[in-house]
Amino acid sequence: MTRRGDVHSACFRSTAHVTRVATVPGVVKPLRISESDFQARITTMAEYMGWRWWHVKDSRKQQGGRWVPDGEIAGFPDLTMVHPRHGVVFAEVKGEGGRLTAKQKTALTDIADACTTAVPRGVLVHVWFPDDWDDVIVPVLQGVYDGPRFYGIPA
Repeated sequence: MTRRGDVHSACFRSTAHVTRVATVPGVVKPLRISESDFQARITTMAEYMGWRWWHVKDSRKQQGGRWVPDGEIAGFPDLTMVHPRHGVVFAEVKGEGGRLTAKQKTALTDIADACTTAVPRGVLVHVWFPDDWDDVIVPVLQGVYDGPRFYGIPA
């Protein structure tokens, strides 16, 4: 059986393309990490903590040798997560230096607005960066997050 600390540490195991820094003995926090590796760490921790999650694949399709947005899904957050006790989370995942597109900002704002009027409690709409791991992501997944429901969404 894996202990919770082991999974937390496993989420940040060394890989060749990740620069690491030890913040707490035995826990390694990445400084630079690809978006896909960062998302894999989030979903690994989420599964361990009882979350179900869905990932929207790249919302672009190839057409004539170039990628074009799929209008039906363009901008929808990367992860939709649900937990029976901790609620629902819509999270756009960004790697270091990542930026939101205009469609992502619109989608996140629309979701946040709908949650404000239709669902007054239990839904989080977040943009997550690697630096948010300790203060936001882990507390959300543990069900102890007491920060803003709408986090990291530019005005």
